[in-house]
Amino acid sequence: MNSEPFRPEDFLAHATTPVERELFDGITDPVLRERIPQVAAEREHRHHLLVALATLRQSLGLTQDEVAIAWGRTQPQVSRLERDPTAAQVSTLISYLSALGAHAHLIVERDGKTLDLELI
Repeated sequence: MNSEPFRPEDFLAHATTPVERELFDGITDPVLRERIPQVAAEREHRHHLLVALATLRQSLGLTQDEVAIAWGRTQPQVSRLERDPTAAQVSTLISYLSALGAHAHLIVERDGKTLDLELI
């Protein structure tokens, strides 16, 4: 993932719909315009997580139905998690990954220090 700061003009360049471009152009409040990089970065992180879950399942050759059975949930629940994993609780993500037979680590970095926690 790119670690360079996300500038407002970068957001405009990556706006995917006319509505996003119009929204950006309509923001005249300098405080809100300054918040755009944070919002764009959050969107990028969300997209990365969303793609990662579905890609992991697919790379294992599993269908959503197969994961649902292993997870003890329904296929629509698998689909919902893969569509918007950021709305899920951490425990839900962990149990989903466990159903895939995956291991998960949480890596926290701050002030040059790193903490790696094994979740499953």
